Amino acid sequence: MIKTTKRAKRLIIAIATLVILIVLSLIAVNIAANIIEISETGYQSIYFKNFSTKVGVWLVSFAVLFVVFYINIMLIRRTVLKSVISYVFPQKIYVPVIVSAIMAVIAGSIVCAGIYPHYLPFYSSVPFNQVDPIFLQDIGYYVFQRPFLSAVCNCLGGVMLFQVIYTLAFYSFCYLRHDIYSYKDMFADKAIVTHLIVNVIIYFVIIAISFKFTSESILYGSFGGLSGAGFTDILAWLNFYKIMPYVVIAVVIATIVFIVKGKIRRALISIAGVPALWLLAVVTAAVVQLAFVNPYEVSMQRQYIGFNIDATKRAFALNNVEER
Repeated sequence: MIKTTKRAKRLIIAIATLVILIVLSLIAVNIAANIIEISETGYQSIYFKNFSTKVGVWLVSFAVLFVVFYINIMLIRRTVLKSVISYVFPQKIYVPVIVSAIMAVIAGSIVCAGIYPHYLPFYSSVPFNQVDPIFLQDIGYYVFQRPFLSAVCNCLGGVMLFQVIYTLAFYSFCYLRHDIYSYKDMFADKAIVTHLIVNVIIYFVIIAISFKFTSESILYGSFGGLSGAGFTDILAWLNFYKIMPYVVIAVVIATIVFIVKGKIRRALISIAGVPALWLLAVVTAAVVQLAFVNPYEVSMQRQYIGFNIDATKRAFALNNVEER
C-alpha cells in the first residue's frame, strides 16, 4: 500500500513536471516567433517595452494575490484546526503554499490581462489642461488615468468576491467531510463567521469605492443622438451613484449586526435594500425622461447640448477660428 502511494505521488509529480515544461516551451516558442516577426519591422524596443511591462504587471499581480490567498488560507487552516473538524484539513504546511500559488497564477493572469493594457498610458499620462463640465476633472484623467484605476478596482472586487466564495466553499467542504450537513452548525462557529464577515466587508468597501468610476461612466453615454451626459443622467443616475457608497456601507453594517444577533430574515431584508434602491432609480429615470425631458427635449437638454458642442469644437480645434 505504501509503495503504491509513493508510485502515485511520483507519477503525479512527473506528469505535473511534464505539463509545466510543455507550457513553458510553448510560451518560449511564441515569444521567439514574435521577436523574429517584430525584428523585420525594426520596432524591437517597443516590443520589449510592452513585454517587460506585461511581465512586471503579472509578477506584481502574482505576488500580491499569493500573499492575499496565502493569508486567507492560513486563517482557514487555523480556524479549522481549532475546531472539532480539525482532522479533515491537510496538516502539511506546504499545502496552503501550493494551493495559494496555483490560485495566484490563474488569478494573476486574469488580473494582468485586465490591468496591463491600461498601465503604460497611466504611467505616461499628461494633463490636457481642460476640465469636463460635470465632474470638473482634467480630460487627461479620462484618457489615461481612469481606465487603469477602474480596471484595478474591478480586479480587486473580482478577487475579493472569489475569496468570499472559496472561503465559504472551504468551510462547507470541511463540515461536509465531518458529516455535518447543517449550515446552522457551521455558522455557530464565531471564528468562521468573523472570517467570512471580514472578507465580505472588504469586498463591499471596494464596491463602494467603485461607484466613483461608475458615476463617471455617465459621460460615456448618449442622449438625443449626442454623446455625453444628459438631463436624466445628471438628475437621476448621478445622484443615485453619489448616495450608493453610503447605502452599501450602511447595508453591510446592518447585515453584520443582524447576522451576529441571529436575525437572518432582517439581514436578508437589509441586503434586498440595494437592488430595491437601484429599481427605484430606474423608475425615477424613466419617469423623468418620459414626463419631463421628451416633451421639452431642446429646452431641458440645452445646457448639455452646449457642453457637447463646446467639447466638439475643442476636439477639432474649431474654438479658435478667426472669422474674416
